[in-house]
Amino acid sequence: MTTTTRSRDIFDFFGLARELREMIYNDPLTDKEIGDLSGDALGIFFTATHIPRTNLLLVSQQFSAEYQAASNELATLIVGDKMCEVYDEPVQMNLPDQLRSTHKLRLNLYL
Repeated sequence: MTTTTRSRDIFDFFGLARELREMIYNDPLTDKEIGDLSGDALGIFFTATHIPRTNLLLVSQQFSAEYQAASNELATLIVGDKMCEVYDEPVQMNLPDQLRSTHKLRLNLYL
């Protein structure tokens, strides 16, 4: 097999239009439930949406940069209250490092 034959077998992904690549990047983004960081007493849970898969970040530098940019556009942190109770005093918590780069925050509050 010659070099020219091998190069024909490789799909030119980055030759696709940027808009089409963005649609491809959005498909494997996943949601991850971070869990209840406050303990069972409060019942607050966190879910991060549109998180990139680690294995796809390792494909190449260009792929990683574009895939991460797609994730950054859509990533949202969802904070929910499992118990749906009102507390007398506000609760202060420290967020874990993986949540600090979130650009959007959605609160599921039930009144």
